[in-house]
Amino acid sequence: MGYLFRTDLISAFPKFDGIQNSGFIFYGNSAALEKGKNVLQITVLFLDGSVEDLGKKVIEYDDTIAVIDRLNVELTNRCNLNCRWCGGSGKRKKGFMSDYTFEFLLRWLNEENVRINELHLYHGVGESLLHPKFQELLHQLGRVDNRPKTVLVTNAVLLDEECSKKIISSRCLDFVQFSVDGGNRRDFEWLRRGAHWDSVLDNVSGFLKLNNNVVKTGIICIDFGGRHEERFDDLLKRVDSIDIRPPHDWTGQEQLEDYNFVRKPNPHPCWHMRNNLAVLWNGAVTLCCNDQYGNGVFGNVLEDNLLDLWKTKHKDFYDLQISGEKHLIPLCKNCSIN
Repeated sequence: MGYLFRTDLISAFPKFDGIQNSGFIFYGNSAALEKGKNVLQITVLFLDGSVEDLGKKVIEYDDTIAVIDRLNVELTNRCNLNCRWCGGSGKRKKGFMSDYTFEFLLRWLNEENVRINELHLYHGVGESLLHPKFQELLHQLGRVDNRPKTVLVTNAVLLDEECSKKIISSRCLDFVQFSVDGGNRRDFEWLRRGAHWDSVLDNVSGFLKLNNNVVKTGIICIDFGGRHEERFDDLLKRVDSIDIRPPHDWTGQEQLEDYNFVRKPNPHPCWHMRNNLAVLWNGAVTLCCNDQYGNGVFGNVLEDNLLDLWKTKHKDFYDLQISGEKHLIPLCKNCSIN
């Protein structure tokens, strides 16, 4: 059973302390529960081709602390595009996260028994810049003492000069990722219905010019084999990170329109489930950042304690995954995302 290691487990292997800074990703060849403990069989493959078997390691988590790698926050499930491969939010009511709900959510960041490494203002559906109080929410976030690394993902349609200046000057975002799929006009405008290639590239280029390296930047691109245009490649050279992704569906519930995509459910424990949590605009807490329809909701920030949610209900779902019973979770059983 494949298992993706995260840096919070590195401390179990003192010999390799610090290796995460060199860009290595740890994989274990098995993961299982033995009497409630996470037992991992670890093999390390070195660049020279040599292999070292570290044997079994028991990883015990502190039940008094919730360590969440990424908290995805859906400021809204409304969007200004009608992308071909996006299922939208289905029958979920459309809305914007209220000031009250956002403020309540931010209290989690200052809880002594909660550690959130990254806060992402994005949830797979919806454009955060549509929120009528987006700038006010940013300033609200900026007043948090223990603010984690904060990331905005945007389709850049609304990212004009005024909006870019406000985002940069707020000093409340550490990283901005622009979704620019395809790498060329034909593929981009085919997939991202309602967006215009030149306008989006102008907005991204304008942001980068104004930014002057104040905020880290990146481009996310679903790539389906088309040739990149020169102007797009020039943008790739100007950002700090590039995330090229293959076509995918959303938790196995949406077929990709007009594309020959063979969906193969991933039976292995999911990195997203293990490390992430998502909060919808109405405060509902769901298992996965790819849960567009809200089928995995198991709590609410206005009613539940985060530590309790993470250590009880969330853990129960993840225990099913690492016990080889992923198919018992309706949200996960047909999902092809790793």
